[in-house]
Amino acid sequence: MIRHSMIASVAATALLVSACGEMGADGEAATLIGDGGETGSSLTLVYGNDNSEWANDGECDDARFQGDAMASVLNTDNIGQDASDCEAAMQAGDIELNPYFAEPASDAAINFGDDEGMYPNDDECDDIRFTGEYAPNLVYLPENIGHDASDCRAAVESGEARWQGATATPEYGVTLDELESSSY
Repeated sequence: MIRHSMIASVAATALLVSACGEMGADGEAATLIGDGGETGSSLTLVYGNDNSEWANDGECDDARFQGDAMASVLNTDNIGQDASDCEAAMQAGDIELNPYFAEPASDAAINFGDDEGMYPNDDECDDIRFTGEYAPNLVYLPENIGHDASDCRAAVESGEARWQGATATPEYGVTLDELESSSY
């Protein structure tokens, strides 16, 4: 059962970064050096592929990033699906990794964010950085990234959810394509 209405007409769903999986558009993975603090000391950033409808349009459509070269509307379907645009923008210094996607050294170091999202304190983790058995029934919205802290912290602590924030191939939940085609 989809708990979230088609809100924001699927108002853009978003997210992620990977230390495993596909390489960047040039076949190479980029290595980002962390701060050595709460996050790991380094992260191999995998950009993914160019399977997005909006790949190769000069804008990064992957919500794992932020900056001037980002598309104005994002959805989770494009996480790891716009490698060439995102890699070029990263190399040009026009985008950076969204801090919410920094790989934590442990569950205790996860930056859960705040409770300013659309569905805080409803006992469901609505942040695509996390996944669990509940995930296939959710519509992940980019507006909830880092903004469902209490629910996600409780889900991780209970073992119901796990971190997936650093992957180019996340468990998406209900995708924009499925909602638009009414196949869900």
